[in-house]
Amino acid sequence: VNYKEKEYWYIVNWIAHEFKNPNEKNLVSLLLKSEEGAGKNTLGHIIKKIYGRYFYECSNNKELYGDFVYQGYEENLLVFVNEASGLL
Repeated sequence: VNYKEKEYWYIVNWIAHEFKNPNEKNLVSLLLKSEEGAGKNTLGHIIKKIYGRYFYECSNNKELYGDFVYQGYEENLLVFVNEASGLL
């Protein structure tokens, strides 16, 4: 098993956890960083279909840390930060 295969199966198992335990917050966050066009947004949209209303997407500092604090974080099982460079 090479390094990329281990990463692949880790992500697959991370997603599978959501099917096995749909009402449980995952204690591990994924940070996916790659070149543009690698499929991060595609994966995000697939995961959004799994989570439905428990999925929140933001794409800038103001949405994540700004003046208005999003009140739904507690009910969300996943927060997807799109184009996170400079955010975290």
